[in-house]
Amino acid sequence: MNKVIWLGLFLKNEVKENEDRFEALLYLGKRHAERLNEDVEFEKNVKKEALAFVKLKFPSVPIQVIRIMIGSVPYVSFATSIKLD
Repeated sequence: MNKVIWLGLFLKNEVKENEDRFEALLYLGKRHAERLNEDVEFEKNVKKEALAFVKLKFPSVPIQVIRIMIGSVPYVSFATSIKLD
């Protein structure tokens, strides 16, 4: 399992269920959000960290979508392939 390197990356997190579909909402801190538009490599790393964070934090929930939020605004959403054994 991947280890989350940036422990302070996500300030808040939640899981929402809608018609048996689970979504993880991860809220970025302001100092990290400012880097997203400036650094493409940082954005890729945030996505990797988001996936590792969800696997670590919610191991028994089959998350299909991860939404990275800046405040109440979705910045990026992506599908996952997390499945339960």
